[in-house]
Amino acid sequence: MKTYIGIDNGTTGTIGIINGDESQILAVPIKSQQEYTKKKQNITRLNYDLFYAILDTYPLSFVGIERPMVNPQRFLATKTALRMWEAQLIAFEHLRVPFIIIDSKQWQKEFFPTKYASGQTKELSNQVGRRLFPKLINPFDDYDGILIAKYLQLKQY
Repeated sequence: MKTYIGIDNGTTGTIGIINGDESQILAVPIKSQQEYTKKKQNITRLNYDLFYAILDTYPLSFVGIERPMVNPQRFLATKTALRMWEAQLIAFEHLRVPFIIIDSKQWQKEFFPTKYASGQTKELSNQVGRRLFPKLINPFDDYDGILIAKYLQLKQY
């Protein structure tokens, strides 16, 4: 049985998993460590051990990962997103997990109304997620990961 895994990229993202009739949502596993710059501060990074364990649990899986936000006006957020992106790509390659890169508009087009304000995407995602997965226990109030997984399933990747 094929498992679909959708990853909402970033340190606050979610991982949605659809395996047959079962679905679940997890937080992207992260860890904090000291950044090596002049200013003493911490950075958030992917926790490889936990991430590998999640991917390894579903050997017949297909992953869709959302393209990270890149915005020069938001340099620190972009830097964090790209650090996570690279770490996740390395994990996919290392474990030989098949994956595709999805733009947010690509999967949202499948589930959202044709016209909506750009600031409404999180609420729309939550509304659609609650409707499609009424029994899903979701402590994060973020359905992007599971909707990406559902998109993969609908498109039969």
